[in-house]
Amino acid sequence: MRFTLDEWMLRLYQRRYDDPEYPDLADRCRGLIWKTAQQVLSTGIDVVLDWNLWSRSRRQIWRDKVESAGHHPVLHYLAGLFQPPDSTEGMEIRVVQQ
Repeated sequence: MRFTLDEWMLRLYQRRYDDPEYPDLADRCRGLIWKTAQQVLSTGIDVVLDWNLWSRSRRQIWRDKVESAGHHPVLHYLAGLFQPPDSTEGMEIRVVQQ
């Protein structure tokens, strides 16, 4: 199941990514999405967290959340779109060609 932050932000707050209020609301929205995603994961269904994980530090935060919730993180990397992941990040990496 895919959870896309921009879609939730439009539906819940009527805010696009370029709105000045977006960053503060996005943090709250990610929390809500994560609670929902954990419920889905508990049923054995995989989830995709579709939001800004372009940097290694952001990926580490979410990798840690996923692992601490008892799940196996997998990064689907779209080659060329963000900071390339490497094997030291502690998760399975799947490269997707554009």
